[in-house]
Amino acid sequence: MKTRRKKQTKRVLASALAAVVAASAVPVSNSVVHAEESQDRSELKLRYTSAAPDSYDGWEKWSLPIGNSGIGASVFGGVQTERIQLNEKSLWSGGPSESRPDYNGGNLEEKGRNGQTVKEIQQLFANGDNDAASSKCGELVGLSDDAGVNGYGYYLSYGNMYLDFKGISDKDVENYERTLDLNTAIAGVEYDNGDTHYTRENFVSYPDNVLVTRLTAEGGDKLNLDVRVEPDNEAGGGSNKNTIQAQSYQREWETTVKDALISIDGQLKDNQMRFSSQTKVLTEGGTTEDGDEKVTVKDAKAVTIITSIGTDYKNDYPVYRTGES
Repeated sequence: MKTRRKKQTKRVLASALAAVVAASAVPVSNSVVHAEESQDRSELKLRYTSAAPDSYDGWEKWSLPIGNSGIGASVFGGVQTERIQLNEKSLWSGGPSESRPDYNGGNLEEKGRNGQTVKEIQQLFANGDNDAASSKCGELVGLSDDAGVNGYGYYLSYGNMYLDFKGISDKDVENYERTLDLNTAIAGVEYDNGDTHYTRENFVSYPDNVLVTRLTAEGGDKLNLDVRVEPDNEAGGGSNKNTIQAQSYQREWETTVKDALISIDGQLKDNQMRFSSQTKVLTEGGTTEDGDEKVTVKDAKAVTIITSIGTDYKNDYPVYRTGES
């Protein structure tokens, strides 16, 4: 078996931008991952020897999370197809909507009685009648909205970026490793295929508010792949998957590709929230070709992919929108 080759040069991503602290923990299984810390505390990484399963369970337990509190991504690490699940913090269903013209922030005026119910609860607590106070608190709880269509809303996944690699198969790869560096918040993948060493690095910049993905090939072969971004339009695999209604998560969008830039513009059906993303593909050597909802990279030595995501949400009652398209 080949000795694993390590890059000796300083990693471009780690030195180019400030590190982002990883905000989420990943469950540990001794069979596939372990965390290592050197004596000088210079390295603290989660290491996997296989990709995360391409499933809800794989996303929840084994994908590697990175983010900056605004944009989030989860890296699966597939060899033939890399999946990077994408999030944006303001992409929610619920709230003001054409179907809810009388939405008032979730306030139930007939129950709150202009603050009178809260005053009565406070008095009960002051009198030491905790049971009665707790029971009366239930009067302020709104209607159940498991279906997600009455305004309470759900946090929604933005979608996925897929990297479809050509000329590489799982059976031909050696020395595979997927890592999350807890010092730099860089999620990486590397492996050998023939005489070529492939690396991937992913991080989310806080000052620039973008996801950056860096791919390299060192050896006789080059990078050949398709880059595509697909918004989610199906229910997730959570506990509410059998009760949630399609209206609460479905969306409409248009994808355009020009000059190696994938642009997506769309709108949620539930509350008409607008969303947008742009994914730019930059190559070192080789070429790019615009395709049908994808960018094709041919014979590149290195590829940098920069992704931004946003919505028209604004924390401004009662409209909660910027008014910008």
